[in-house]
Amino acid sequence: PAIPSGVTNMHGCFSGCTNLTQAPVIPSGVTNMSWCFYGCSKITSVTLKCAAPSQNGSAFSGCSSLTAGSIKVPSVHFGAYKAAAAGMGADPEWFAAED
Repeated sequence: PAIPSGVTNMHGCFSGCTNLTQAPVIPSGVTNMSWCFYGCSKITSVTLKCAAPSQNGSAFSGCSSLTAGSIKVPSVHFGAYKAAAAGMGADPEWFAAED
């Protein structure tokens, strides 16, 4: 199901969901993604419509099935996501710009 556009806090929302393979689109208003996908070892793709959240610690830690280009982000925020990758527990190459 879709995540409502008014959601801003996704702290830990999918944390530990080891069978999750694909997440719903994360809406543009999200400002907290800390621990959001932590430990989701089977997730293979994510689409983020939001700017790189200021609260994003370990958002993708333990997501061992993500690969280069598997996290789609708005092209205008692509650089910010790549810069924040280490704090998010992500490889910078996992992010891909999308319009």
